[in-house]
Amino acid sequence: MLYNSLVGRVTYAEEQPVEWVNPIRTMRVTMDQLFGMPAHFYLGHPTIDVQHEVLFALYHEVRHALQEADDSFEVADVFLGLNLYVATHLQFEEEAMFATGYPDALSHRMGHQDLREGIHTLYEEFLNASSLEESRTVAARIAVFLYEWLENHIAKVDRVLCRYLLDHAFEG
Repeated sequence: MLYNSLVGRVTYAEEQPVEWVNPIRTMRVTMDQLFGMPAHFYLGHPTIDVQHEVLFALYHEVRHALQEADDSFEVADVFLGLNLYVATHLQFEEEAMFATGYPDALSHRMGHQDLREGIHTLYEEFLNASSLEESRTVAARIAVFLYEWLENHIAKVDRVLCRYLLDHAFEG
């Protein structure tokens, strides 16, 4: 089966790891990691649900890089992919909100800005780390930050947005 997304493509065979190919790097995750987004995060909007699955795959990549990397190169690579994909996803949501006249668009966008700033701050800390141990500590903080943001934002704030988008026939 072949799946195309905004950033790359996923190909898989039964019981084989998935290879997600994007311009930044090759990301190896299992099917469970890629499509292992907890059920309560599915909002019923096909495009946004797929984008959220990719964000969870990137979260799993950060965790995997922390467990497997002997140096900070792999973690830095994941950070770069995360930065790019977060920007793509948030832009999609923001364009959808403004295209449909979503009444809470400005507040929702401020929540997105919190994510942008949090990732940027942690990325800067990562780049300025003076040791491998320090860079891994910052990477662990980004994994926690990202999961907490996904849990709070998707399950609550995006749920309301997706209901509105579906009611206004916006699929993207």
